[in-house]
Amino acid sequence: RRIEAAKTHPTGTGTGFIVSDFGHIVTNSHDIAGCQEVKVHKAGNTYDAVIVQRDRDNDLALISANFQPSKILVPSGNNAKHMQDIFVAGYPLLSLGLGNSVKVTKGIVSALVGDGENSSLMQIDASMMPGHSGGPIVDETGDVVGVAVSGVNVAKVLREEDIFVANVNWGIKGSILKNFLDASGVQLQDPPDGEVTLSELSERVVDATLLLSHIHI
Repeated sequence: RRIEAAKTHPTGTGTGFIVSDFGHIVTNSHDIAGCQEVKVHKAGNTYDAVIVQRDRDNDLALISANFQPSKILVPSGNNAKHMQDIFVAGYPLLSLGLGNSVKVTKGIVSALVGDGENSSLMQIDASMMPGHSGGPIVDETGDVVGVAVSGVNVAKVLREEDIFVANVNWGIKGSILKNFLDASGVQLQDPPDGEVTLSELSERVVDATLLLSHIHI
């Protein structure tokens, strides 16, 4: 039986991450659906964004804004392995006053397919909340191995099945993201090589993960 997913984005905000020196930003297609304006917030500044490309089937979108990135996250096209450690970054639950800083959660890859045996997705147990969607899923080297997209609709499952489900979330695989960016003509840097310190990883993820705001039609 297919488990209904709850899209993890609140009205008006979402997450994206920088993938090129030219200000290209990846997010979820559902996050910008029906948007009249998309704005990027970085280091206290706000930039108007342009929607470059959307892949509704894989729930990916590419936008761009006119700023000079200090750090970027590079998708190599690698998919995460079963039980691999991963980190998810984003801007969850802004409406609850959690602050405008990047929040990072850690977990593992629980399964190599998503809801309904969708092979474009992977299942992760890292905590995801409304606002995380569109954020990067990175490994311990900083390689982007996926994009946060959705999680089980906990309230619906509890109501209909009387089962409480925790930390069943999905991400779009890194290979799907890389194919999307290649088809969109984005020039990517070489992926990270070798080990990085936790401090270096944190700096890279925090600087390259952005808050997005939307004005819907």
